[in-house]
Amino acid sequence: MNSRLFYHEKIKQRNLAKQAAIYEVMAKYYQGVEEAQLDLLQDVFHKTWAMRDNDVPKRDRINVEDKPTFIQRVRNHGPYKNYAADRVLADLKVLAEGWAFVQIIKTTSGNSTLFFLVETKTGWLILDKIWINTEGEPAEDLDTVAEYKVLENLLHTYQDAIKSTHDQYLGQLLDPEWNAKFWDAQGSLVLESRPDFFINLPQADLELSEIKSINLFQSKLAILQASRQKEEGTVFFVLFNIEGTWKIACERRILHA
Repeated sequence: MNSRLFYHEKIKQRNLAKQAAIYEVMAKYYQGVEEAQLDLLQDVFHKTWAMRDNDVPKRDRINVEDKPTFIQRVRNHGPYKNYAADRVLADLKVLAEGWAFVQIIKTTSGNSTLFFLVETKTGWLILDKIWINTEGEPAEDLDTVAEYKVLENLLHTYQDAIKSTHDQYLGQLLDPEWNAKFWDAQGSLVLESRPDFFINLPQADLELSEIKSINLFQSKLAILQASRQKEEGTVFFVLFNIEGTWKIACERRILHA
């Protein structure tokens, strides 16, 4: 019997166990915030965890909060009553090479919170939290097809700018707090900052072969998934629409073995 078959009992049990483990991590996160159980947050956050959002007074920039700052804020605030009461799991994708993507919807507003998770030797950890604040903003009739084209063109422009090492234009495309996270050849998670990106720009290589998907969330947040050309792998681009302009907030790169 071929043990690699998707419907094989051992495969089914392994996949169900993996999904259950990811759900448990997300449950600990929401319990940790709602009940101010800081030990749970320490347990489920990766050391490079960060939250990106537009929750600033004028919504004119991307706010980035790291792990220590977020946990300290929860400590100062204390329990967030009913924080998790209106959250439901909308999407859970287990990706190649120990990565996962989770979408949580707030049923009272329809807003999405997005999470990237990574599987480590000790279990699954939350790598990123991404969301947008649309409270008080009027509903917009978004031309989705036109916006997809804008995002697709932006990604092609980004790739061309890397090839030509056009750092001035790249500076306009990348958010000031941009970073990339990826696995290196030794299996360690590597964090690349914006300054490091520009230092290494002459050696940078972003040969994309195909845009796999474009997902829009409340018209101000987008996640693009693309496949790499030279090395088999996937790149996720997280973009925020800030004052009518899309900015690349961060990248998450997965190389397939």
